[in-house]
Amino acid sequence: MPRIFGNRNAQHTPADASAARAGQNAATAPGTPPRNARATGSALGSLSPRGQQSSPPSPPRRGVLGRFLRRPALAGSNSGTVPRDSGLPHDAPNLPVARAVEEWSQWAQGRVDEVHPRITYQGGADEMASSIRCAAEAINAHAADSNLTRLELTTLPAHHLPAALGRIAHLESLAVTMSECKALPESIGNLQRLRTLSLSNNQALATLPSTLTRLSQLRTLHVWGSPLTSLPADIGNLSQLERLDLAGGRYSHLPSSIVHLSNLTSLLLSGPSTSRPRPDRAGLQELPHELGRLSELTELKVSGHRALTRIPDSVGQLQKLQSLDLHDCPNLTRLPGSLGTLRMLRTLNLNDSGLTVIPDSIGELENLTTLRLDNCPHLTRLPESLAGLQSLQTLSLKSNRGLQTLPANIGNLRQLRKLDLSGCTNLTTLPPSLGGLPRECEIVVPHGLEQQLETIRPRLAARPRTSRLGAGGIPHRGAAPRHPGPVLRRHRDRRPEWNNAMAQFRREESAGSFSRWLDAVDHQTEHTGGPSEREIARLEEIVEAARTLPGFRSKLFSFAQTNVQIQRSATTGETVANATPGTFAGVAQAHELLLEHKLSDRSLPADAARRICQEAIRERCARMNVSEAVTMLVGQPQIPDGRGRLPGRKPWPPFARYVETHDRPAIHAISTLTDLINRLGLASEEGDLTDNDVLEGARHAQHANATVLHERYVEVARELLGENGASSSRT
Repeated sequence: MPRIFGNRNAQHTPADASAARAGQNAATAPGTPPRNARATGSALGSLSPRGQQSSPPSPPRRGVLGRFLRRPALAGSNSGTVPRDSGLPHDAPNLPVARAVEEWSQWAQGRVDEVHPRITYQGGADEMASSIRCAAEAINAHAADSNLTRLELTTLPAHHLPAALGRIAHLESLAVTMSECKALPESIGNLQRLRTLSLSNNQALATLPSTLTRLSQLRTLHVWGSPLTSLPADIGNLSQLERLDLAGGRYSHLPSSIVHLSNLTSLLLSGPSTSRPRPDRAGLQELPHELGRLSELTELKVSGHRALTRIPDSVGQLQKLQSLDLHDCPNLTRLPGSLGTLRMLRTLNLNDSGLTVIPDSIGELENLTTLRLDNCPHLTRLPESLAGLQSLQTLSLKSNRGLQTLPANIGNLRQLRKLDLSGCTNLTTLPPSLGGLPRECEIVVPHGLEQQLETIRPRLAARPRTSRLGAGGIPHRGAAPRHPGPVLRRHRDRRPEWNNAMAQFRREESAGSFSRWLDAVDHQTEHTGGPSEREIARLEEIVEAARTLPGFRSKLFSFAQTNVQIQRSATTGETVANATPGTFAGVAQAHELLLEHKLSDRSLPADAARRICQEAIRERCARMNVSEAVTMLVGQPQIPDGRGRLPGRKPWPPFARYVETHDRPAIHAISTLTDLINRLGLASEEGDLTDNDVLEGARHAQHANATVLHERYVEVARELLGENGASSSRT
């Protein structure tokens, strides 16, 4: 996610400002080349005024949050003195790019009072004009240096971009995000090397230029969160397009030519995000009938469309499809029978839909591992063919209040690891075949059916008697499994050594919690003969790290105390361990905690941090394809809603720690957000802003930061997974 950054520690003086203005005037003089940027292999640079090569770098010109990180206005600048032309400046081919961009900059600065940005500028029009000048500098720097192939313009307070942008022929990636642009210049179609175009979250963007379809090398098009109502009719001409993200658009129909995107692998069509149904935001009414012609498609997401009532039969022709998401389509009542021909499908999400019946052909999805059918109020039964899903590992049926019975043969799902029936209030009986599910399968049943489940699965009674267990099923101190396996015995041989290593730190009860946590680990794994060899190796690594690293030791003791609470029984006087509500965190989670601690060390060399993270990812994602691995690693953007909550899902903690500690763009994003929050707080204390202004500013800052960070997470995840060949992550 390339940007133009400055030196955050540089001091800005009036002399620097005058020199910067002189350099800007020199750059726009006829016959004078634009100012260059210091280029790196990742298009990361810092701008310095012409003629001051030996002076300290200038303060930040353009940050990840754009308008939130301001340089002071240049001496003598005043947006009110900029002449107001009658129209947008035209791009004369014989005019140098730097001169054309400068004319656009002057024109845009003269119209900042016509722009109504989504966040309050503390400096008013002067600050907005300064932001436009920063953008002009970035554009000119990219135009002057062919090594700078990736340009991002974030939070730009202008309704139009300069037409000269289309003359930066070497651009390969262009991002215009969180800006006030109403339209893109038609000249954008001249960027014949452009491979990635991101137009995310531009709330004023109404249309896309017709020349967009001339971008013959375009691979990725993101229009997430921009309220477009239509797409170019000839979008199918983008023959090289591989990923198309139209999430948040207000389309009612898609162009028929979209089925000609023969190389498309990912199509994301999430509907307009709105908490209250609105007629103008009902989403797609139908999908193209020939959708099946997208033969390379591996990921299809069509969620949040209230007007959608059917899926075309041709979806069964998508033989490479691995992920299908149709959640939150309340008027979608049926699925096509051709669904069963999707033999490569691994994930199917039908949550919050209006389905009344599931087709019998679903049982033919031989590679399906995850099926989600939560909160489908009109679903009363499931087909018997469901038992044919021999690869299914997760079956979620939460909050289906209309569901009355389960298939009698549901116990044939031999690979199932989790069955969630919570909230199915009309489910009164459980089929006896549940007893045939794997022992390690976690089954969650509605309140009142716990006793039925205990009767159906008598093998669970092989555990030690309740009198030997604490609350939560964790053994009392000294209680042991009845038949420890050989691996467990070898593990037990090491326990005295580990306890001795921790004894010197047993000054607090939390240190004792670690020993009780080890007891709980034994109990959780007793049915498999104890911890595996890998888990034992991890435990040894964890104990050694706790012995030598005080920072990690305190985290580990806190982790153990959170998962196992030590109490004394009021009746017997015995010390017992109570499991903390929620899923017990075992060796794998403790090892992730160790990885987090290692990767949070800023003194760790970049290569070493990358190697640790990459090895952890390789092990964690061994059985996933690239798309599933990226989804697991990056989670979902945590964008604050109107109630101050953060919906979405956090990234995998070790991966997040690596990115936020060792990746420069992410570090800059977090630092910029912190600076902004501090400035908002100071302005509130001084009475310059009301509390509502502060809250609104902080919310918009978090929104922008979450969007930028998520996009960077995706880039780094794909690099670490090796999808793009040789890594180019900036560390």
